[in-house]
Amino acid sequence: MKIKIFFLFILISAFWVIQALSIDNDNDLTISDNILNNLNLNIDQTKKIESIRDKSKRDILKLRYETDISRMEFYDEIKKEKSDKTKLDSLIDKISEIKKQIMKIKTASILEIKNILSKEQYCKLYKHINNIRSGKLKKKGLNKLIDNPTASDQS
Repeated sequence: MKIKIFFLFILISAFWVIQALSIDNDNDLTISDNILNNLNLNIDQTKKIESIRDKSKRDILKLRYETDISRMEFYDEIKKEKSDKTKLDSLIDKISEIKKQIMKIKTASILEIKNILSKEQYCKLYKHINNIRSGKLKKKGLNKLIDNPTASDQS
């Protein structure tokens, strides 16, 4: 009986870790087509931004595929009679590292796009990103962390 309870505890703990890793909180930096239309971009800006978005989407899709494979390996290892803790730890580290890479790609693409936009266009974009972020922070009760940028502090 104690072995079953222990195994159930390990299984629930593992699912909790996987759930924590699978929550995709990096959508703050997603730029939708709708907001791009509201920025009044010229043709050259549109082409450059689409190029940046396509490249980052392609890279992120590859990384998310790797994340899914790692999660499947994690589940397979958990289902085994005797799970290898070091393998589970390495899979958790791998998933975390991939999440960091995705965030870095999104941040780099935002910085590239920032260099293409005028100050006014960037302020509109920042307000969009901030609205998404503030909605998530309000749900968590952290709305005091929301800042309000102006065109003067953008470089």
